[in-house]
Amino acid sequence: MDRLTIEGGVSENSLMERAGKEIAQVIIERYPEARKFLVLCGPGNNGGDGFVTARLLRASGREVRVVLVASERYSEECARQIKAQGKVSVFGSGAKPAVTPSIALEDVSADDVERFVADSEIVVDALLGTGQRSSPRRDIGALIQIVEKCRGASGRFCVVSIDIPTGIDADTGQTFSPHITADLTVCVEHIKRGLLQFPARLMSGAIKTVSIGIARSSETEFQILEGQNLPVLGARRADAHKGDFGRIAVVGGSVGMPGAPLLTALGALRAGAGLVSRVVKRSWSDSSGLPECMLSVLSRDGDCFTGEDAQEVLELLGGFDVIVLGPGMGVGRGADEFLSQLCDGLRLLGKRAVFDADALNVLSRVGISLAGIDAVITPHPGEASRMLQRPTLALQANRFQAVRELWERYGAVSVLKGAGTLVFGPQGGRIVCRGTPYLATAGSGDVLAGIIAACCARFESMFDAACFGTWVHAVAGIVASEHSGGPVLASDVAHVASAIIGDLER
Repeated sequence: MDRLTIEGGVSENSLMERAGKEIAQVIIERYPEARKFLVLCGPGNNGGDGFVTARLLRASGREVRVVLVASERYSEECARQIKAQGKVSVFGSGAKPAVTPSIALEDVSADDVERFVADSEIVVDALLGTGQRSSPRRDIGALIQIVEKCRGASGRFCVVSIDIPTGIDADTGQTFSPHITADLTVCVEHIKRGLLQFPARLMSGAIKTVSIGIARSSETEFQILEGQNLPVLGARRADAHKGDFGRIAVVGGSVGMPGAPLLTALGALRAGAGLVSRVVKRSWSDSSGLPECMLSVLSRDGDCFTGEDAQEVLELLGGFDVIVLGPGMGVGRGADEFLSQLCDGLRLLGKRAVFDADALNVLSRVGISLAGIDAVITPHPGEASRMLQRPTLALQANRFQAVRELWERYGAVSVLKGAGTLVFGPQGGRIVCRGTPYLATAGSGDVLAGIIAACCARFESMFDAACFGTWVHAVAGIVASEHSGGPVLASDVAHVASAIIGDLER
């Protein structure tokens, strides 16, 4: 996008001047009382943005010291901005930049920089930009260690990073060692997607974007699920009846895990489904937990579903719009044949389906294809690890790649749960920036599957249904924890979802 803007006639220097102006303005607005600034600049264009910011902060009456990392090579725009400074402190063993005699270059030591940091109210990190792919080395690494050492010793200053904190991979959100921990990150034009995943999210502080006129592209792969990106749920007609809001069947549960499908049913009902029924066996068909949920009782009893139940279940599913498969189902060998037959039947019936929990584990173990099924899959990282046959830690190291691979491999809209939940489908990717660690509770994912199922009955697009349902679940978690004052039950999240959906419908 940057290159296309320049090719369109806007000079690189012009963009850098705009960036520095906007960044300086954000810093002044956020820290109006601050007077003593230290700007740490690298030799690339991120450093150039830092030099412009420093010059404009100084012009506003602030006391600003600039430290440049010496390098064997400086970007053309960074070198141009160095020449616009009056005095620059140079740190490190690299070559000094070529400047005119009117520019004062002062060599400084690590002790000097440590003193500068401790004496500052605001430290601006303009060391490295979006090209970081490994740990900051040599002199840049040394500067980071000085900043973090001083933060641990006094913590009296705030750190503002330009575009991205130094020591973070902009693509994945992984952090290198050492890295900057920012109080505020000012992103130019777009938030860099890595900042919206953990652990980078913890290192970025508050995030603010500034626009400098870079040409935007409709091909952005991931977008934040907020505002105009949130699908619109239509209002309920005054003469609506329950058939207008979908008939949901929950196929899950077993003798040992009766609660999971109940929570899924609760999530679907609270999200506005017109009718919800659980497919159960006689010995585990207690309905006392949710009287509004109907029961479809199979003729064959037993502890769990087996292949012998598949045909009877498929006959029951003909009258439903959306099927949820997996919560509490178990992963015994009987589950393999049961799920395989159900998938074949769902293709013939043309039913929409949400695959969750144990259904995902069976899919990955047996290699069942979802081709031809209009489906959403909702794995947490452990389930996704099994589905992609990759260690969980490796998968979490690049969740953006993982969620896209899930969609490509299984052909279903994919919801990769966790902090910073991701959704991927034919329309690209979405990032859910809402949520709370209190959603890490038993049954939370079961409720999410039910909410998404209810949305599948309301939205024409399965992708929109998954996005809307996931966003509602995240917001409901926040509100539920505010109501409780802390930890929540999964059922609390389902109850709060009703109010959130009602507000959006109105």
